[in-house]
Amino acid sequence: MPFTATRTAQQGNSVTRTPGGLASIVGSFAVGEARAALETLSSKRFAGRRLGTNGHDRARVWLVAKMIALGLQVDVSEFDVHGILDLSATPSLDILEANGIPPGALEHRVAFAEHPRSAFLATPLQGVARHLDGVGNAGDWVILEAVPQGQWLPDLAHQLALTRAVGILTPQFPAADGYLSKRVIGGSTVDLPVIAVRPDLLSKLQGAVVRAAVPFTRVNARGANVAGIIAGSDPDLNGQPLVISAHYDGVGDDPGRRLPSSADNGSGVAVLVEVARVLATSAWRPPRPIIFVAVDGEEVGAFGSRVHATALGKAGLQPHVLNLDMVARFHGPVAAEIGPASDRIVAALDRAGEWLKIPLTVAQVASDNRSYAKAGFPAVGIGLGAASYHTPADTPDRVDDAALALAGRLVIATIWHLCREEIPND
Repeated sequence: MPFTATRTAQQGNSVTRTPGGLASIVGSFAVGEARAALETLSSKRFAGRRLGTNGHDRARVWLVAKMIALGLQVDVSEFDVHGILDLSATPSLDILEANGIPPGALEHRVAFAEHPRSAFLATPLQGVARHLDGVGNAGDWVILEAVPQGQWLPDLAHQLALTRAVGILTPQFPAADGYLSKRVIGGSTVDLPVIAVRPDLLSKLQGAVVRAAVPFTRVNARGANVAGIIAGSDPDLNGQPLVISAHYDGVGDDPGRRLPSSADNGSGVAVLVEVARVLATSAWRPPRPIIFVAVDGEEVGAFGSRVHATALGKAGLQPHVLNLDMVARFHGPVAAEIGPASDRIVAALDRAGEWLKIPLTVAQVASDNRSYAKAGFPAVGIGLGAASYHTPADTPDRVDDAALALAGRLVIATIWHLCREEIPND
């Protein structure tokens, strides 16, 4: 179902004619409250909120306390995740001898980064950086010109290990902010250490003597979804709740370097919490239950949303789902990924956008909405964008208040329209 004709965005300003009491509810969204939640989620004590860290667990406790304080019925569901990458120290890459490149240590996350399928290497190993040699690469850090795909990397790593190569250097392109993005989960570990290097530097390493270490391991962790529920006023609709979701986990700090994970997805959770506050304190009571769920484990494979979707199905519920991810910058239409059988959500979202003069467009939003859609539920994911994500540049100062306000008001208006009688039940 397409959205209506292109409209000019006014970043949350309402038009003169407003349906019912919606204007006062939308006007209650306080961007200062959302900003405060974002700053808290981005703070040092939460350490980037990577699953398996103390900072992540503190964020979970904070979310539970926040939802209880709002008077919501709170449910916490836990699950296990295996194989999360954990840096025990900063990886290193030193150039000892090279033509045209000054010797010295290169900066982690700027010149190079750990590859998520690398073997553990705590003690630095030295070797000559050379392109793949069909005869053998004993003692070399083998340079790959292309990013390995599929089974190619593990097969190649196994063959090179037999020839006693030291390790593998593979390209990784930097993000717009100049950093190499952090990845906290990959496939199975290969047989050699693997370091991702910025391509312009990698092309100059042929023949250089380098020394490198990749001191990380894989950890298992306990994830937790945190849900706060507003009861519906119509008991006949208890089995048809609205689910508003946003993942609260991030990629986590590096040793000695902050990665606050503000846009991705502190912004979505900040909006979710503030929308929950607005509706929990409003005199309006939705006929359907509203489940505000901060899902966990998105950065390690959308574990939390899959667990939550499965639980909803086992409970016999038929939810409609609206997911928020990276609502940090607004430079054009709001992106909406529409799952199967989501016409009702699209209609409500479109009416909300038309009323608020917010343009909408169909686009990919690769996030937890896909877990709910795969489980057979109507689901739409919305995103506004971000200046940076998965890098040290994803900081709260790069999240725009106007984007938080726009996302929050759009969600409130969409919820209201989804609860209107003229939109029929499925």
